[in-house]
Amino acid sequence: MQYPLEALKELARGLDEIPSQLQQLQMDCFLSCNDIPNERVKEYMFHGVGRRLNVLRHTIINVFGHFPPSTEEKLDRDVLIDVQINLQAFFINLIGVFDNWAWSFVHLHQLEAN
Repeated sequence: MQYPLEALKELARGLDEIPSQLQQLQMDCFLSCNDIPNERVKEYMFHGVGRRLNVLRHTIINVFGHFPPSTEEKLDRDVLIDVQINLQAFFINLIGVFDNWAWSFVHLHQLEAN
């Protein structure tokens, strides 16, 4: 399947921008909880969100490195497996980021059930 030239250009722009945007989001998450005294919030933000955003960034780079949108031939079996592994890691960590943000919110606003 071939993508229109404009779609390929848009994907290339996104690939250039998204990793740095994810890195900036990671830093924003770290900085936003510096003044929060709740250690559980910091734990979720630093060790949950921060780690997962880093994995998201790397999986995007890996997928498009192995399987650029301009690819016209079938992928080698081992490359295909690497792409699948990275896509699965991407989605599980994307779910995890939202879970960590939700738990951070719960602990920040002391909403946990007693």
